[in-house]
Amino acid sequence: SENPAHGQLHTANQKLAVTSSLGSKRGAINRQINALSVWFNADHEAYYTLARVEGPLPHTRVGEESCVWLGSDKDNYAKLRITYDESFAHAFLFMMESDGVPSPPTLLKLDGVDSVRTLDLFLLVTPAARTIVPAFSVNGNARQSIGEGVFVKERVSGLFFGPRIN
Repeated sequence: SENPAHGQLHTANQKLAVTSSLGSKRGAINRQINALSVWFNADHEAYYTLARVEGPLPHTRVGEESCVWLGSDKDNYAKLRITYDESFAHAFLFMMESDGVPSPPTLLKLDGVDSVRTLDLFLLVTPAARTIVPAFSVNGNARQSIGEGVFVKERVSGLFFGPRIN
């Protein structure tokens, strides 16, 4: 973490809890300052990234979110988040940014949030097809895709599917 005073890592009961209070997707603060990074070789077989949010969902103010994030840096990433919005209450928002240019977001409202015990956020990645598809699962039920996902342009595909992906 670049600024440990604004983030905490806790381990207990075989779980890793990450809490971060600093950062923004806008302006000069767009640095993913407290993102948890794990480098791995992502240029071979299909894989997925996963973030589990344990209920009840804590997001009750506009802008609060939990997410799963995949990419090489702040300008080249895909992100699926569960967020709170005045119009939709709890909703999934998927977006991708390539060379600093965001793609049009995909939005899906999440109903029945009071019954959520666990919410799994997935990014399903197929390097050979250069695709990233967002998906979710509520309470361990079947995984559901959100939209069609995105096709990663060849020019920047190494930033998403290369040997040093975050």
